[in-house]
Amino acid sequence: MLETVARIPYFAYISILHLYESLGFWRAGAEGELNVMKVQLLQELDRKEDALVAAEAYLENPVAPRVVEMRRVAAALGMATRGCDAAKAHLRILWEMQPQAGDLRQLAACVRGESKEEATSALELALTLADTKEERAAIQAELRSGK
Repeated sequence: MLETVARIPYFAYISILHLYESLGFWRAGAEGELNVMKVQLLQELDRKEDALVAAEAYLENPVAPRVVEMRRVAAALGMATRGCDAAKAHLRILWEMQPQAGDLRQLAACVRGESKEEATSALELALTLADTKEERAAIQAELRSGK
């Protein structure tokens, strides 16, 4: 819906260009050059192709990246302002959506006092998602120490 509304001014612009060219008020340069209408059409086709690529990417990964990033920001803000209690809900949702090792380590640190099982399973999943050797070593140390 928003994309449709956002295209209304563009549609009006194209309509006026078409009217100008139809009435002969608008001429777009020398022979052999594409006129303005053709350039605009090519740009519109390019936008539609980009939209199709984005739609295919969304179908392959239905969790919108913006939603995941908003959850991460909310968790970080909650952690910074009000501590673990404010961040736990967002971190648990991230665990279900698209977990990253850092999110899971933060969740494990927050729930360690309440539920050792949840903290351990979060750290075990974080271990499989860790990108660097240093991060894996730190997670393994946390698992062994049971902090």
